[in-house]
Amino acid sequence: MLLLVGLTSIILLATLLLARWSFEQGFINFLQGQELERLSLISREITQSNPGIRSIDEINKLSLDRIIDRHSLLQGKPRRPKPSPRGEGEDRSKMGERPERGQRGERPPPPPQSRNIENKYLFTAVYDLNGNYIVGDAIDEELAKNLIIFELNIEQRGRVIGVLKSWKSERFESSIASEFSTQQLYTSLFIGMFCLTLAAVLSFFGAKTILAPIKLIIKGVEDLSNGNYTSAIENTRNDEIGDLINNVNRLADVLEQTRTAKNRWFADISHELRTPLTVLMGELEAIKLGVRPLSFDQIDSLKQEALLLKRLVDDLYQLSISDIGALRYEYANVDLSELVSRFCEHAVTQANEKSISFETAITKGITANIDANRINQLIGNLVTNSLAYTDDNGTTKVSLYRNDNQICLSIVDSAPSLSKAECEQIFDPLYRHEKSRTRNKGGAGLGLAITKNIVLAHGGTISAKPSTLGGIQILVSLPNPLNMTK
Repeated sequence: MLLLVGLTSIILLATLLLARWSFEQGFINFLQGQELERLSLISREITQSNPGIRSIDEINKLSLDRIIDRHSLLQGKPRRPKPSPRGEGEDRSKMGERPERGQRGERPPPPPQSRNIENKYLFTAVYDLNGNYIVGDAIDEELAKNLIIFELNIEQRGRVIGVLKSWKSERFESSIASEFSTQQLYTSLFIGMFCLTLAAVLSFFGAKTILAPIKLIIKGVEDLSNGNYTSAIENTRNDEIGDLINNVNRLADVLEQTRTAKNRWFADISHELRTPLTVLMGELEAIKLGVRPLSFDQIDSLKQEALLLKRLVDDLYQLSISDIGALRYEYANVDLSELVSRFCEHAVTQANEKSISFETAITKGITANIDANRINQLIGNLVTNSLAYTDDNGTTKVSLYRNDNQICLSIVDSAPSLSKAECEQIFDPLYRHEKSRTRNKGGAGLGLAITKNIVLAHGGTISAKPSTLGGIQILVSLPNPLNMTK
């Protein structure tokens, strides 16, 4: 609310100041235009009242003074004293007017001076073509510095006969202008206070409206912090706050899935570790009680269970360090074709034990900048997994080829197969399609998860889908050429 009111106050203050400045500038321009129009009226009346004259000196000064006074009254200028009916010559001399031509024995006019200047905001005077003062208000130089001067030629039949000059204050010193300016100032202040009050009220209710969903989000985050991932925040908004609520709800779903996966992970690991340990403990107990004699066959059986346990622990270690990116990779230019061929030669023996037809289609001369040990581990995991899950008398085919800018390694096998959804899960740790499969056949379900991390470390992709042979196809795509750095 303070933010909204503060921003509104700043904008409102700037608007009022700019509006006040614009008003003053516009009103001053208006008064200046009005002044030029007044001088035009004075000039017109002078020429119309005195047709045929050639110089302003030919006009009676008292007549000029009256014309100036008459138009000055329209502008709120104080009326100057009228001449007394007694002693016309004396009054004229007091008003600074020269005696008319033909009159003798009268005193010359007094020097030009301004009358009642302290009460004026507008001064007007008439000058001849030589710049000599004729009649009106005489302004000294010091006073003229603070005033705006206007000049207008007095023309008679296209000929300039004199000059009208006026001086006007830059401020609103007339009663009408000052009252209007003050009224506008008070009106602006009233509008500003009204708008500020309205903004405060609207900001109060607006802040409550904005904070309502945010409070729900805060409560939802508190629930997540307390481990309650199942409570979703109700969302009926389609704006940014609605997107934030949707993201919090998705976060809750991810956290719930992660917690479920963690619990399943611990349960699966416990099961995988408990099984060989149970066998070991059982056989050792049987030997201790004399149920089974201690022989080399019995020692070999114990060794197999210990090796199985060791392999499981090694796989868990490999998976953990690959997940955090701690596996060390040493890249070098390696003949990938030779690496795959060499491993396939060793895999033929395992395939023959299950009467599986083992086929290869390896393009020669494919080299890449890879970690040979990790890629060899990748090939071993994929081929061993395929042979382990392929039914007897089935088929497994290993292919290595180039496809545009990719190096592709494909392992295709025959039945049994998996659905598309299940193919997406086989790279998850400890995932096995059939929980009832024996450990000798299914393993712990960590090999493909490790394989995926190795592929990602080489900047490639790995995917699985049902194959045309009735089983599944696993496709590894690596960049060609690989430009990996240590």
